[in-house]
Amino acid sequence: MINNDTLSAQANSWLTDQEPSVKALGNKRIKTNLKTFQEILDWCINLDLIAESSLHKPEFILTGELLNLIADTQRQLDQTCFREDLTNKNRLEQASLSNQEQKRKGRAPRYNRFLMRLPQPIASGLNFSAQFIDVRLEQLDLNQFTHLLVVENLDCFYELEKFAITETPEQLVVYRGDKTSSQGTKELRKAWLAANKPACYFGDFDPAGVRIALAGKTYQSILLPKLDLLQKTAKAAMLPNEQLKFLPNLAKQTDLTEEFQNYCQTLQGLKALRQQAMQGMALVEVKLVVN
Repeated sequence: MINNDTLSAQANSWLTDQEPSVKALGNKRIKTNLKTFQEILDWCINLDLIAESSLHKPEFILTGELLNLIADTQRQLDQTCFREDLTNKNRLEQASLSNQEQKRKGRAPRYNRFLMRLPQPIASGLNFSAQFIDVRLEQLDLNQFTHLLVVENLDCFYELEKFAITETPEQLVVYRGDKTSSQGTKELRKAWLAANKPACYFGDFDPAGVRIALAGKTYQSILLPKLDLLQKTAKAAMLPNEQLKFLPNLAKQTDLTEEFQNYCQTLQGLKALRQQAMQGMALVEVKLVVN
């Protein structure tokens, strides 16, 4: 049996959703004008699983026998079987089940992974030292760390030594991540919050950066230059126009500490300070919200 056509992820999900009711009722009438079901019927017709005339009738009776036949045929063709739960399977595990790649299903390659910065470089054995590790959350014993520092910008993360930060083995320093790599750090923050340990955010002092720092109550503090220095160095040119929409909600925050409110007055005055511009400045941890 050879066929290069495969059912889409949407079609497989649809079959998975229908199976419980088909099992409970014995069969189920489905209107054939349903786009996803038309795809399934076409697939079945091409493989001689049902008669071609089935597609031209207003309704089709979906049975448990046909579902079994579809599942068996998918497995014979090394296609993804609609009965396989790919939710917790990575791409390598999916490959052992079928030849069909399902990039939108299961765990992405960077699932629970994030970039971690070591306090001191270590010898790599390749005539250079290494200070950054792509680590999976499950590999890390969080009990060996007392503080978490999440760095917003990747360039600052790589050259954190240019900032007035004392790195110690007890502090876990990680990159916040971008659109493709932030999921792992998000899971780390959840685990860290559950452990009830302090977390600090270090990033741009602009409306978007502050919005991130306040989101989800996962950070207790933000790392910033001392207030008088920040007020002198903040510039209007460092506040992107597209971030102005975040200022009204920031002004409505009622649980900010008095110290952080003083910092936020600079933003309300339409001035901001990029993280990169904080190089060499004395930095302090500013508590974000009142307990």
